[in-house]
Amino acid sequence: MKEIYVEIANKIIKAYEQANFTELYKIFSDDIIWSSQWVISDIKGKEEVINYYDNKARLLKESNSKIKGV
Repeated sequence: MKEIYVEIANKIIKAYEQANFTELYKIFSDDIIWSSQWVISDIKGKEEVINYYDNKARLLKESNSKIKGV
């Protein structure tokens, strides 16, 4: 069971490093709810969460941000 969490964590690291979250979209359920201290209210539904991450990727690329996972 632990391996699945490591696999997901590695996908998240890679997504941020590459500013490309599309690999994560495959594991989102249709009724996903995304909650974060960085958003005002919960984001509900797969399409809305994908939209959030597409915008995040765009902003990371536009700002030329370099993120390196450990």
